This record gives sequence, structure tokens and C-alpha cells, in this order.
Amino acid sequence: MDKTAEPRVEGSSTVAEAVLSRLRIDIIRGRFEPGQKLLLDRMRELYGAGISPVREALSRLASDGLVVQESQRGFRVRPASWHDLRDITDNRIRLETAAIALSVERGDDDWEARVVSAHHVLAKFDPTRIAEPPLREDWEARHREFHAALIAACGSPWLLHFCALLHDQFDRYRRLAKSAGRRQPQLATHHTVLARAVKARQPEAAAKILAEHIGDTANAVAKSVALAGEPKPAKRLRAK
Repeated sequence: MDKTAEPRVEGSSTVAEAVLSRLRIDIIRGRFEPGQKLLLDRMRELYGAGISPVREALSRLASDGLVVQESQRGFRVRPASWHDLRDITDNRIRLETAAIALSVERGDDDWEARVVSAHHVLAKFDPTRIAEPPLREDWEARHREFHAALIAACGSPWLLHFCALLHDQFDRYRRLAKSAGRRQPQLATHHTVLARAVKARQPEAAAKILAEHIGDTANAVAKSVALAGEPKPAKRLRAK
């Protein structure tokens, strides 16, 4: 990061954190198209911050893989491709299945209660209304909390960190798809079976269901979104 462009002022770190949070959310939600250039002046205008906090936020998003830094050419949203989605999917399955298996083995009653509660809140959402803009983010928040709860007791902060990074990357692709509403019954079934496997303390079953859930979602995204580099015929994204 070029620290000479603008003097660092008191509170600028807090401003950068705020810009980072908002920009991360906007990229995941699809406010900016894959590959779109993120002009510093435009970002300053959108987020009401100076050059330094904006550049710091973009640099941190680049380290997380949501943004690409192009040497002297600035920043772009990470492009979307079939191969990138496959890589994200395969690694998300590897890490989250390990995390949920560990959580089922190690989790206490409070963890189990968190999973049950998160599933209850998610299941109460009317799946026919997922496509309504005012309600979409409500469902997204419930959905994210359920998935976070499933792996929360794995006992490894590093594993949770990498799972969160991959979840963000995966969510960006999932939100590019236009068929989320039509897939809700299948998603709801997966969520219910996952919650049951947790309560029954079945780590292998939970890991297998989660792998299928992630893989099926990735395949639905690949079918509904035109992604660069997709082979012909398209390979099925795997669920291990």
C-alpha cells in the first residue's frame, strides 16, 4: 500500500475497516460485476472516505482474493470462471466437511443448541419469497448463520478462517445465479438433514450431506450462469 499518497489521520484505520466491510458485502452481493475496475475516485465517492482508507480496504480484499490488484493499473473485482468456481467448491468441500465432522465430535450442548436454533430461524423463512429484494438479505443472514453454526465447534481458528474466506468466494458465485428461489425446497431438505445429523452426533453423515449440499449448489450455479472457460461438455462439480 502506498502510504505517501495521503497522510494517515487519527481514526483512519476505523474508516478503512468500515470501507472494507461495506465493499466486501457489495462485491459478494454483486453490486460490482466480475472483472469490473474499481476506480479509486469512484470508491471514495461511494463510501465517503479518503484515498488511503479505500486503497487499504482494496488491498486487504486483494489478499482475500475478492479483488485483483494489477500492478500500476489499479484494482478489479475478481473475474468469474468455471475453473475458479470448481477450485473454490472442491476446497470448500474439503475444509468444511473436516470442520463439521470435528464439530460434531467435539461440540457441547451449547453448540448443538446454536445449530438447532439457527436451523429453526432459517426454516421459518417462507421459501417462496426468497426472490423479493427486501427479504433476500434476511434469508442470506439466516443462511450464513446456520452454516457458521455447523462448523463453529471444530476447535481450529485457522480452519474457521479459511472456511469463511471460501464461503465468501462461493457466495459471490451463488448470488450470480438467478434460480435461487426455485432451489429453495432442495436447500431446505439439505438443511433439515444436516441439523438431524448434528443432533444424532453422526460426523460422517453430516460431512457427506454437507458435501452434497455444496456440490449441488455449485452445479446449479454453473448451469444458470455463463462462466468463462467452461469445458464442453461441462463436467459436474464434485461432491466428495
